Amino acid sequence: MSSQPPARRSASMLTLGRVRGVPVVVSPSWTLVALLLTVVYGPLVDDAVADVDGAGAYAAAFAFSLLFAGCVLAHELGHTVISTALGYPVRRVVLLVLGGVSEIDGEPTRPRHELAIAASGPLVSLVIAAAGLGAHLATPAGSLASVLFALLAWTNLALAVFNLLPGLPLDGGHIVRAVVWACGASAVTSTRIAAWCGRVLAVLVAGTGLLALRGQAGTGSSLLVLFLAVYLWASATQTLRLADVRRTLPTVSVAALLRPGVLVPEHASVAEALRRVHDVGARGVVLTDAAQRPVAVVEERLVSAVAPERQAWTPARDVARPLTAATTLRPDVHRGHDGEAGGGLDATTVFEHMQRHPAPEYLVLTDAGEPAGIIATVDFARALNQRLRTGGRR
Repeated sequence: MSSQPPARRSASMLTLGRVRGVPVVVSPSWTLVALLLTVVYGPLVDDAVADVDGAGAYAAAFAFSLLFAGCVLAHELGHTVISTALGYPVRRVVLLVLGGVSEIDGEPTRPRHELAIAASGPLVSLVIAAAGLGAHLATPAGSLASVLFALLAWTNLALAVFNLLPGLPLDGGHIVRAVVWACGASAVTSTRIAAWCGRVLAVLVAGTGLLALRGQAGTGSSLLVLFLAVYLWASATQTLRLADVRRTLPTVSVAALLRPGVLVPEHASVAEALRRVHDVGARGVVLTDAAQRPVAVVEERLVSAVAPERQAWTPARDVARPLTAATTLRPDVHRGHDGEAGGGLDATTVFEHMQRHPAPEYLVLTDAGEPAGIIATVDFARALNQRLRTGGRR
């Protein structure tokens, strides 16, 4: 599972379909897993099954790699089903070179929710492992089916045990976070503890890889373990940084960041919009329709690209981003835990919205639905970074 910001979308991703409305996609990097499983398990099948030759053994190993992909998908769908049932939408499920990720929209608000979502994936893997073991015992010994069922049981058991290791970003790390949180620590403190457990786990995994590299283990397997250690360390470090951000967000004032905007008819030129900005000392332009309803926000970077001699002939709507639900922040919809006057929004809510819906600027409305100002992502990031550098002091 993952509640981190979504990974960058790639056109090379293959969409398999949707489960309960959640897109399921496969990264091209998964082919490395299929290749590795084929190379590792091909000789094993060749030795264990008498009536299967070399080429057939590798074909069976490749077929098993596809079956294992389905098992990883089932693991992630376990997270997805419980998450959506508890009211936490999932953006998508992604199969990657190091397994799978369920991109959960937002953070669980209760420890028991965190625990249920985290435990659901390993539980699915354990059920599949038990089913594989039962099928292995029920099929003739030495047959191809018996060997494949044994591999199914072993790989899913390994998948469950590995994911239950106590450190973020693994499911076991989320379980640690839930337990610490339930014992009275804050959500941010619980995250930091679980992330540090992830760093310790990364060091232990790296040590195992180095020992294996010096021992009799294969170089490829040892390097894979070391790569896994690097991934765990990097992910835990990213989580620590995000925890620092969440701890600092309450010190950021959204009201202080609002840029005063001027309302300009959408048919006005860039020159007219800039004139009105100068006249009233505004720092942004909101385009309105004939009924005076906000319909777009002029983008600063697009305006700066218009040559001065062309500003009188360039419509302001040509340098504006149309307003949508994603680029409009309404206090009655987006109000957080401690909404402020002058915008009615807290920084944590704005930050989470920016993660889900990236954009250069957002129009902030009052409780009455009137424009309160414009908040620019660059302003928000600058204020947040300043608070991080000063330890959250205003």
